[in-house]
Amino acid sequence: MKSSFVRVAAILLCLSATAFAQPETNQLRNFNFDFGATGARAEAMGRASIGLSDGITGGTGNPAGLYMHDMPIFGISYSLFSPRGTTEITEAVSNSGAYLADHIGSFRSISSANFLAPIRIKGHKFVGSINYFRNYSEFESVTLRASGNVPVTPVDTFFTSDYSPQLPLVNEDSSSTFSHTEFDETQGGLDVVNFGFGTRLSGSFSFGLALNVYTGKMERIGLGLDTLDGVQSRFIAANQAAEYVVRKDVIDTLKFSGVNFTLGLKYNKEKFTAGLIIRTPLSLGVGTERTLTTTVYVNGLERTDFRFSLLSPKIDPPLSKYELPLMIGIGGSYQVKENFLVAADLEMRQYSSTTVKFRDSLLIGASGNNTEFYTEFDPSQVEFMKWQDAIVVRLGGEYLKEMSFGTVPIRAGFGYVPVPPASIQTADGTTFSAKTVANMDLSFGTGVHWEQIKLDLAYTYTIRDRDVFYIDYKYKNHRISFSFTGVF
Repeated sequence: MKSSFVRVAAILLCLSATAFAQPETNQLRNFNFDFGATGARAEAMGRASIGLSDGITGGTGNPAGLYMHDMPIFGISYSLFSPRGTTEITEAVSNSGAYLADHIGSFRSISSANFLAPIRIKGHKFVGSINYFRNYSEFESVTLRASGNVPVTPVDTFFTSDYSPQLPLVNEDSSSTFSHTEFDETQGGLDVVNFGFGTRLSGSFSFGLALNVYTGKMERIGLGLDTLDGVQSRFIAANQAAEYVVRKDVIDTLKFSGVNFTLGLKYNKEKFTAGLIIRTPLSLGVGTERTLTTTVYVNGLERTDFRFSLLSPKIDPPLSKYELPLMIGIGGSYQVKENFLVAADLEMRQYSSTTVKFRDSLLIGASGNNTEFYTEFDPSQVEFMKWQDAIVVRLGGEYLKEMSFGTVPIRAGFGYVPVPPASIQTADGTTFSAKTVANMDLSFGTGVHWEQIKLDLAYTYTIRDRDVFYIDYKYKNHRISFSFTGVF
């Protein structure tokens, strides 16, 4: 009787396995690792800043541009992030139809805080800066529903460490209808604290160096309800049909960590500037914490003897490291007229050289010096991780209109920022390759500038269409950024 019930519960757990997969697989699927400049001005110009970098956020784009500043400057930016779109999983479970999801909601937060000031060391001018900014934001509030038919099999099963079943679905006994409803909200992102300086080398050349400290977290709260109706089981008297419901409450938290450097060079002329940046390799650590509670109901009554709880370990939580390779970017700006300039960037990213490491164990030392042990995998062996190389393109323009109440900037920009496209190889050797996936950003902006205060506003519209294996992910987002900059 008990084993029959376990079999039915296992099938329900299997049905929800796609929606409640490992948190890293789900939450990192949209990362574009976009390390461009921040702030409303940069946003409105497509974040084309490698050759420009003449604003307060220059340390986040090309720190060599910091050298031009002669006064302390403070700035802060506030952003509204509103994603929209759909996800369709066309064959998540055999004979189950399609999963459909709508992305809704909005997220508001301070997106950057910046300070820079010039100093002189033995008569030589340096300009230092400190920046906090949100490198990547994610907010989704998703309602997902699916239904279909599924075979019910009497064979035995067993559970893995996270209570996911290992059960072949063989139509030997009977079939039933199932439905799946999921409420899911993800919020957070990848934050960076940036410490930089810029100085002149000689003549028209300047140099900059920035230390980037990566932090932040993403949290996903999910509720899944899986219903299997019309099941005949020995658990119910006289083998009457019963309704089985599995409720899964999940809290996934990803915590980020990592450090790398940005080296910058800039060539400055009256109307033309050119820049070069090198971002050193980044070992991005992603720690995972998960709380999962599974509750089973039969004909509306909770089965407390089948309530599962899973808490990820606090001392030695799962940890992965994404070893991102060297990134190189070039850019330039040209002053077409006294009040009109254009800028363009090109950045090469060798994502195909990325590797991923999973921590096997942690040896805690008596003095607090812990030793970690990792196993490195080729990206082709990790789901969604057979990445391909990508080239980032950014274009932007700015026109300054003198008005009686101040200077009004009019800006526009475009960005083509690929997300690392992945391939998946199934157990039978079939490879499903993703098409090139990219953020296509179209941006506009304006504001008003006075002698010591600048107010800037930017709007960015982003679209992305990702199609790999059985997932068709259509995404669009609206971002509004407002920046305040004060010169002291």
